[in-house]
Amino acid sequence: MDVNLIICYNGCKLKLMLLINDPYILFCDEPTTGLDSSSAMMVVKILEATTMSGKMILVTLHQPSSQIFDLFNDIILLANGKLIFEGSKQQAKLFFESANLYCPVSYNPADFYMKHITASYENDSELRKITRLCKLFNDNFQRPNEGTNFYHSNGLFKQRINKKNVMVQLKWLIWRAFIDSKRSLYIYKTNYICLMIGALIIATLFSNVKLDSSSSVQSIQGALFLIVSELVFTHMYCVIPIFPEEVVVFVREKSLYSSFPYFFSKVLSLIPVCFVNGISFLIVYFTVLQFLQSIPLFLNMCVILIFTCLCGIALGLCLSALFPSVEYIHLFIVPLETAAMLVSGIWIKIDTLPRVISFLKYFSPFYYGFQGISIVAWEKVDFIGIWLLSND
Repeated sequence: MDVNLIICYNGCKLKLMLLINDPYILFCDEPTTGLDSSSAMMVVKILEATTMSGKMILVTLHQPSSQIFDLFNDIILLANGKLIFEGSKQQAKLFFESANLYCPVSYNPADFYMKHITASYENDSELRKITRLCKLFNDNFQRPNEGTNFYHSNGLFKQRINKKNVMVQLKWLIWRAFIDSKRSLYIYKTNYICLMIGALIIATLFSNVKLDSSSSVQSIQGALFLIVSELVFTHMYCVIPIFPEEVVVFVREKSLYSSFPYFFSKVLSLIPVCFVNGISFLIVYFTVLQFLQSIPLFLNMCVILIFTCLCGIALGLCLSALFPSVEYIHLFIVPLETAAMLVSGIWIKIDTLPRVISFLKYFSPFYYGFQGISIVAWEKVDFIGIWLLSND
């Protein structure tokens, strides 16, 4: 459902908001506060005119005048965190009269309702009256639950959330994931700084390695594996706490979306992080290391390492979803990391692995990342220093 949400805290900004934006649902928190009666009436009339185009507007007001009160279609009365009434103005009149509370003809209905639903925590009789009104509303006046359908009283705003529409679910879940990422920007900044420090340390250690002898092959392979392992570990550990922290929200909202778009939205929202981290790491490597200088090689490695980062994120999310807490994940992740690195090809040749465990390489992000950058790093190398030239 394409819904734009705008929250207005200042009544003076309302008209400008409506001119610049075109929201379907508008939440206004006390838009008439600080305004005189004429300006307050003008603001509410603007809101009323806006509803005629099919928009839904929710307004919170504490002391509306009788003229402003007459402009509203439906009202909601709250007291001490409880729902006292929800419905039309006519139903509100019937509701209070059923409780033997009759509004005088010359009295402002809004003031009358507020007077009878305002209660002090020290006054037991007022609290009992609030409880009695809540029970009366729940028993006789509460509207039937309409599920996930949203209807506007004028019939122009009708939208339905379809759980089967995966693309709609994915769109809004990605939107929410990006909002969450923006709120956690300091965490990504910290991870980025730590990653760059690690890249500088590794690049400095291998800064003297050159393609001048066969002994440099081992050092180059070690440098290539370290970039893969750093990126995989950084992105995997970054997402491990996600599901244990959000499982309560996911269970509460399980009727709105399925698990596939929820998981996929998390991966997609982290693609920009993979781009920034992978490319920045490579820039440090290509700046310091002497055996990595070609621009085509840089571009090929970028593509491989971005996908390697995504594999690390996917593995971290799988672990996050499998276990109820981060502590259980840490108990399981050590042997998993060891097995995944052993089948990467840095310490043992892949074709010499026993068949019983050789299939594990297909579940290892280290295998795909290391094998990929090793191929692109060596495919254009015709010789290694004097040793290979003498054998030609």
